[in-house]
Amino acid sequence: MNKIDYYKKITEEYYQKYEAYLPAFFFFAGFFFDIFTLGQIDELANLLTQFIYLLFASYLLILEFTNFKENTQSNKALLLLQKYHDEVFHFLLGSLLSAFALFFFKSASVANSFLFIILFVFLLVINEFEAFQKLGKMIRFLLLLLCFICYFTLLIPILIGSIGSFLFLISMTISTLLLFGFYKYLKVRELIPSIEAKRIILAPGIVMITIFILFYFLQIIPPVPLSLESIGIYHNVKKEHSAYKLYHERTWYRFWETGDQRFIARTGDKLFVFVSIFSPGGFSDSVNLRWMRYINGEFKTSDKIKMKITGGRGAGFRGFSFKSNYLPGEYRVKVETMSGLEIGRINLEVIKATSENLQEKRSFKIDLNI
Repeated sequence: MNKIDYYKKITEEYYQKYEAYLPAFFFFAGFFFDIFTLGQIDELANLLTQFIYLLFASYLLILEFTNFKENTQSNKALLLLQKYHDEVFHFLLGSLLSAFALFFFKSASVANSFLFIILFVFLLVINEFEAFQKLGKMIRFLLLLLCFICYFTLLIPILIGSIGSFLFLISMTISTLLLFGFYKYLKVRELIPSIEAKRIILAPGIVMITIFILFYFLQIIPPVPLSLESIGIYHNVKKEHSAYKLYHERTWYRFWETGDQRFIARTGDKLFVFVSIFSPGGFSDSVNLRWMRYINGEFKTSDKIKMKITGGRGAGFRGFSFKSNYLPGEYRVKVETMSGLEIGRINLEVIKATSENLQEKRSFKIDLNI
């Protein structure tokens, strides 16, 4: 036996021995591949790569519905795909779902989108259980449809340069057309009986799209492609050329806070909030800075300030607002889209300066945001 045949035999033995674990391996290989290679959400290379992955995964699924009967015996490439299609499909899905999970997680206010992120992670994990995989073509189709839904939810706002309910519904409409197109293709090609096509393709797909729409209007889905890069509370904010000077009194041991989240207020002090929001190039829209005060066991809106944002700056669009009239107490500032989806938030406490505080000489520290 020559060396080539020997290594081929060894490879085949290892493949047969660990075949059951290979789909999970390639799924997580796709996940980690994205972690180390993924760029900004609006990068053309990312969008094109994801589109190619979606097309290739769709092609593999169609081949699976044909049971790889289309010229498989005379086509070496199809023979390889028939043998390793599970591994390739799982790599593509792992890469796509991980990319979308990372983008949605970056856009999410954890407090507001916790359920959505947990469900997304749950799908990533449960896909690796053998019992789940045995559900077969329906699950693979639903995961692929989820990838298409996420892709168009990201793509449409990036192309239009805005975000809102109307654009979200456009992305859902495109996803629905793809669902019916896939269902019609299987019927016309007679790749699956009509009743079975409705049971494993059409009905589950409609349910998934309906759930996604419901989640959106319940404000559970993160407001992609926007994401909050930073937010902080300050005593003053000054812009000098392209830099912002952020004035605060925070002591060193409160290192987990951003600016003066424990705000010691003297007479005449203004309460500033400074935000940095990432948005894609060509993006032009507005967000609301919602000031809320804790009253009678709940946070109630006191002010809502509209702020125009534009995209294209890698470190995020920067802006601020301030309050001159306020009372001591607990506050929250939410950054929201115009349709009410939460991008992020910060909590703070306003404390009226004591006589001891007033006797101390103020010494502001300055953070520079360039």
